[in-house]
Amino acid sequence: MAMANLAASATAARRRKMMVAGTVLLVVSVLGATALTLKRANAAAKRDIMRVLEIRADGLNQKDLARYLTCFAPSYRSETQTYQDLQQSAAQWFEQFVTIRFSFQVVTMRVQGRDAVVENRYTFALTGQDGETLTLAQRELLNLTHAEQGWQIVSARAFRVER
Repeated sequence: MAMANLAASATAARRRKMMVAGTVLLVVSVLGATALTLKRANAAAKRDIMRVLEIRADGLNQKDLARYLTCFAPSYRSETQTYQDLQQSAAQWFEQFVTIRFSFQVVTMRVQGRDAVVENRYTFALTGQDGETLTLAQRELLNLTHAEQGWQIVSARAFRVER
């Protein structure tokens, strides 16, 4: 009888270990699948954000105010401008300068859920009616949020690039 109890106890212990191992395997599988899903979502968000940055550059280069402004949330604020200020400034640039050449290079991009921070370096070359070109090179931090319309820039901060 003692042997039977001992054997039953050992069998029960093996079953518990198997259940725990199965539970651990299930948790690891779920976490792995969740991590993979998050990684894919993060990669998709980064592609979408890059597209917003490309549309912004195209809007500036083509002097297309509507296209440029689609990249910004109506609640946009920088240290010196609101969305309305940005709209007026861009309209003024498009009238004042014959050509605008804007290019950028992303340095870092972090996405966390519906928010993202992008650090990039950009060059802005503005050629006036007189043929003179003003060139600005700056580093910029952009905060973006994913809303109904997709990703939009909600704030920006620029820093002069030291040469």
